[in-house]
Amino acid sequence: MLTAIKENLYHIPGCSSAAFERITDLTSCIRFKPNTVSKIMDTMHGGVLKHGGYHRLFGGHSIADFKMWSKHGIQFGKEIAKDYLSKNGVPIPGTETAVRKGVIKTSIAQKWGSMNVGDGIAAGVSAIDSAFNVHKFITDEEGFRNNASIIAFKGATKVIVSSFHGNIPLMALGAADIGMVAWSKLTETIQIDCEDAFAYCLS
Repeated sequence: MLTAIKENLYHIPGCSSAAFERITDLTSCIRFKPNTVSKIMDTMHGGVLKHGGYHRLFGGHSIADFKMWSKHGIQFGKEIAKDYLSKNGVPIPGTETAVRKGVIKTSIAQKWGSMNVGDGIAAGVSAIDSAFNVHKFITDEEGFRNNASIIAFKGATKVIVSSFHGNIPLMALGAADIGMVAWSKLTETIQIDCEDAFAYCLS
């Protein structure tokens, strides 16, 4: 029975319509048969039978689980990679501990404390974009200000998209973009006010 349950869980239904989440749809026809390591992962702390679709949040599925790495090596990595392809993805390091201690509700942890391949690609592409923004912010202040509206729009888009899909890294990147624009606008305003005050004193 446990095998049948797990096989059904591995069959991933279609995901949401967001651009990067569509990537996860490509995995909807993939089925992974249980093996020794996956059975250990899926039965840890009550596993599938006790927690159902939330079982990954209760242990054995974190990439930072050093005990599992030391005991099962590369096979554990393969199982993590398989789960990363699914809609529910794998928990962000620290999420499992927070869930087991009751700090975070399972429903919130599932949305905000887990990432799948679509989330990862969205965050990765956005990180590259934000890195260019940071470089321009540091090295080309005028150029950054000239593109401030576009950067702010992209930042807001990242935050909005992340709020629908619970992508914390994407939200942080969007917030960073908006923060840089806000700081740039603030310093520009202060600079203009200082120049106007100085010119007034000289007049």
